[in-house]
Amino acid sequence: MLASFLDPIETALFRRYGMRGSFVSSPYMTSTRERAKGATLITRWDAEFLRERDSARVIASDLAWAIASIAAVWLYMAFNTRSLFIATCGMFEILVSFPIALLIYRFIFRIPYVGNIQALSIFICLGIGADDVFVYFDAFRQSATEAEVGDALFDRLMYSTDRASKAIFVTSFTTTGAFLATAWSPITPLAAFGIVSATMIAVLFVVNVLLFPAALVLFARYFENMTWRQFLPASKEINESEIVESKELGRVERFFHGPFYQTLRRPFVRFVTIGAFTAMFIVAARFCVRLETPSKIERWYSSKHLVQQFSDRDQTAFLRSDDDLVVAVDVFWGLLGVDMSSVSQWDLASRGRLQLDESFDVSAEVSQVHILNSCLTLRHASCSSRGCRDGRLTRDVDCFMEAFRDYVGEENFPVPRDSFLDELWEFRSSSVGSRYAHQIGFRPNKNSGEPELFFVKVSTKSTLMHQAPASVSRGVHDEFEGLIRNLNEVAPDGVKSGSQTAYVAWTWMRMQETLVDNTFQGISICFCMAFVVLCISTGNVLVASICSVSVAGVVVSVLGIGVYRVMHWSLGIRETIAAVILIGLSVDYGVHLGNAYVEAPAAMKSRGDRTQYALATMGVSIVASAVTTVISGSILWLCTLQFFAKFAFLITTTIASSLVWALVFISLLLITLGPEGEDWKLKTICGWIGERACIMLEKLKNSRLEESSRTRGSRK
Repeated sequence: MLASFLDPIETALFRRYGMRGSFVSSPYMTSTRERAKGATLITRWDAEFLRERDSARVIASDLAWAIASIAAVWLYMAFNTRSLFIATCGMFEILVSFPIALLIYRFIFRIPYVGNIQALSIFICLGIGADDVFVYFDAFRQSATEAEVGDALFDRLMYSTDRASKAIFVTSFTTTGAFLATAWSPITPLAAFGIVSATMIAVLFVVNVLLFPAALVLFARYFENMTWRQFLPASKEINESEIVESKELGRVERFFHGPFYQTLRRPFVRFVTIGAFTAMFIVAARFCVRLETPSKIERWYSSKHLVQQFSDRDQTAFLRSDDDLVVAVDVFWGLLGVDMSSVSQWDLASRGRLQLDESFDVSAEVSQVHILNSCLTLRHASCSSRGCRDGRLTRDVDCFMEAFRDYVGEENFPVPRDSFLDELWEFRSSSVGSRYAHQIGFRPNKNSGEPELFFVKVSTKSTLMHQAPASVSRGVHDEFEGLIRNLNEVAPDGVKSGSQTAYVAWTWMRMQETLVDNTFQGISICFCMAFVVLCISTGNVLVASICSVSVAGVVVSVLGIGVYRVMHWSLGIRETIAAVILIGLSVDYGVHLGNAYVEAPAAMKSRGDRTQYALATMGVSIVASAVTTVISGSILWLCTLQFFAKFAFLITTTIASSLVWALVFISLLLITLGPEGEDWKLKTICGWIGERACIMLEKLKNSRLEESSRTRGSRK
């Protein structure tokens, strides 16, 4: 009925203002200004049904940009690898991983929840999947220049698989772990996003390891001697020249091997740049400390969208009174809360089971007086929290018991127990008491069917402003909790279960606190896990420590400088996700460089030679991976939903920061402090620890023997 009533109205409005949508745009993004020349009238409208339908329309249009992202990544893969075959195989691996991961998520993990935020997994995994392809293909391409690798296809394939699969496994493992850290979040969309993303990355690794070696075999046999622009065999002369060029470094490898490395190795450049990175780390860390949770709910649309215009201007300008600016707090008796034990985290429609206080009884005279005194206490309660104004906890109290006392007369209050419920029912049904009907809860008795009282409440207006940050709201919440606790301590039997709630205000406060907890919990888990994995992967504690410092630098740079200083954002849902993604994405580049440094040929003894080798072999893969992730994430700028559009900034800045910290900072520290020979190797450290442990055990054994000898001597 509602749909049939609003559909022609919406159609008429679209026609009246010339509002048209497209495959990637909502009609509500069109201006509703009068089309007459010089007109200044702007019409806005809002309806729940139209808002929900346009939300579905916007989500569909934003997800359509994923097609553009896939096409852009495929084109860049073809450009970078110079092979349409490799690019197509790589994109096939990425795309086939999405449905497999979703099937695992739905039928193995048995999670029914699907939300908008999970669409971000597609854009992120496009970049990560392309990174796997580049690492594998670059290893195969560089195998032709390695002296210890034979010319046989089998030898080249074994070299590529050995080098690439290890790097891909480590990066996939750390990134999967980073996303799984969000799976512990009590916030359902955040947990679902982490599980889906982690599953996709794990599946990507398995699919890549299983399929890409076969793709390389087909490429080497049928496509390696073809141009990348067309599937036509090249002439014999071109084949020979290409074979000669394949024995040399490519342009990007030559850049990292020559000019880039030669610049970094200069002492002045090294110490000045390391000092600059250190200063930036300190400044960014100080900005990170200032990050606070959002003071209001995040915007879903841009300011051009009609729904957002209505929300931003019309409600603020015309529909809100002074009372609407403060948080309403209700105090209940008779309700113990909501039992959520049987509610699944993934079932957002379930609200749990309301728990009633079986001992609740307000009919006693002392209980009536207690409720009345509680109203007086609430009205005159003081507050020392910075969230309260004028030192008061409440600005207004709406108390049914005061009105009930006036209704029956002060001389007749409190009402005798036997007649209290009848008098209260009559008061609730009267013209005076009907406005308090929501404060007096009657329900039919299960046995007799007669109305019985199961809760009462008192409504207050606190002095806390709406949309205050959690750090402010928490103090006011605790003041209310303390006041209710004191009232319950002196309450008579039957009304000892007083409780308070501010509904959305307290829920939003807890949501903000959970976001902060998740951020630091996720960062701590991911950082520790990344360090352990780096130690195991590189086999060198010093290299792992250098890469870990780089990861920390990326985190503070993006959150402190990018989020706090440049964009002036708060620590909301997208920033919480970004904090975890930061570690997952930034650790990849450090792993590539660290492994290449450690696995440099034995003939390369010095720090400089090893760093130069790492840059030449892995620099091209790192840059290609960064470009594809930026291309994939940048498509999000075009989305209508602000959540997606703003996430584009977080992805691009994360990748840019990771690229700089990895290629410059890690390289500088490896040139300056990198391990040489057996220094800082895990097996060396473990051997030293084992040797020291044996020495200590030997000393302990000798001391016990000496003590035993002295004991026997004293007995003799």
